[in-house]
Amino acid sequence: MRKHLAILSIALLGNPLCVLASEAATPASGIVQVLAYDGDDLINQVSGVVLGTDGTVLTAAHVREKAVRLVVADETGRRFEARVRQAWAGDDLMALTLGGGNLPPARDLANGVPGEHATLRVVGYWSPQLEPARKSRLFGPRRPGFQVAPAALPSSVAGVVAEVSTTSPRIAAGVGRGAYGAAVLNRCGQVLGIIRTAPGATLDALWAAHVPAPPLWLSPAPALAQKLAGLGVQTRVAAAACESIDKSGGPGLPSQETEKRIAETEKAKKRAEEAESARKRAEAAEKRAHDKAGEAKKRADDAEQRARDAEGKAQQAERRSEDTRREAAQSVDGLGRQLEEQNQRLLDTNQGFERWRLYALLGGAGLMLVVLVLLIWRRVEAGRSDRALAAATASFSDCLLQGSDSKGQPLGLSISGRDLARLPEGLVIGRNPPSPGVIVADETVSRSHVRLRLSGGELMLSDLESTGGTRLNGQELVLGSEVAIHDGDVLELASVRLVFQLRKQP
Repeated sequence: MRKHLAILSIALLGNPLCVLASEAATPASGIVQVLAYDGDDLINQVSGVVLGTDGTVLTAAHVREKAVRLVVADETGRRFEARVRQAWAGDDLMALTLGGGNLPPARDLANGVPGEHATLRVVGYWSPQLEPARKSRLFGPRRPGFQVAPAALPSSVAGVVAEVSTTSPRIAAGVGRGAYGAAVLNRCGQVLGIIRTAPGATLDALWAAHVPAPPLWLSPAPALAQKLAGLGVQTRVAAAACESIDKSGGPGLPSQETEKRIAETEKAKKRAEEAESARKRAEAAEKRAHDKAGEAKKRADDAEQRARDAEGKAQQAERRSEDTRREAAQSVDGLGRQLEEQNQRLLDTNQGFERWRLYALLGGAGLMLVVLVLLIWRRVEAGRSDRALAAATASFSDCLLQGSDSKGQPLGLSISGRDLARLPEGLVIGRNPPSPGVIVADETVSRSHVRLRLSGGELMLSDLESTGGTRLNGQELVLGSEVAIHDGDVLELASVRLVFQLRKQP
């Protein structure tokens, strides 16, 4: 059955009408990427489509499993925090409301469901870079190592309806894990439905395969419109079912010129297949003749090789006999020389032992002298380091950070100048920084948000790939750069605003 579906898919996707459909089935907007996070870790990603006129996003419901927060990214790379408005777990569907503005909706919802063998396009976010192999972990769950491609544009792939169902048709298309929640378009560019998982699929089962194989399941447009209407969300539904397209890309009947091109294409394809078949028959006959000639030549070569092998074996037997006689004579002559050499080696061994004993005594004395010099040098250097550290820690002022957190509550931090001087790598400021560090208990601040260190008598600040970003006096810190911070500067960690001050030495 799978073989028949694959052949049917190839045949239908190769038809010129399919090419015409794919050119008209590219949405102008409305395709988004949905990212699921557990803290700062990206644990899942699927596609989504904006269907409601108020910016409501529909996507696959399984993406929220094991996730703490959801983020929606559009095709320009903008990101919006999202909350779940409604979830239909049985249909693997979920409606999201965006924070910070609405996105333009996709094209109209199709009027009706796709028929048997209908041609369509699956449009969403997927690529080999977004589909990595599973990570091996010593502890905790094993899951794919997801990564976000910055401003990744949506991809599309041709598909065909493999099995018609009024509730959830199946389609055949070669897509990856990120295609769940993707929009399916007809040849008029209208949304036929959204890709969903097979009934009863779990997140662990979806993680198990590197790239899931077709068929995929489809939630059709009428069901989507009905679910959104139940939430009071308005959608745009096409007035009539799409039959075909004209040159402008809208609904219409096929032109005579289009039918003529299709007929000519079929004839040319048939002639090409006949020519290819004749070429293959000629190549097969030539190959059979070449194989027979090769076999005859191989038999002659084998006979010649056997004759050469027999002659070589006779010569080898004669050489072995001569070598045996020569080795016997050499053994008798060499026996006396071996006895003399053995006596000489014993004498040399005794003399060498006496020399090495003297070398060992001299080496031990030298080693003790070197160890003594190193101990004296380390004590001198330790004294210098202690004096330098004391001078540095005594000269730099303590730092104060005063302001308010993301909820407007007052917030104050104190950083010891002595600690900054002692730590060449500085201190990390964040929600849960590594020790030693400065803790800012605010949910908008990343675990490790910024680094503060002393360099050349000046305090330097750098961003540590924070989620909410870092601004100094209103200027966004560029990732990988380090800037100086001075008394009176305003520091913003995501939604936390602090004023930097230096406490003067008494």
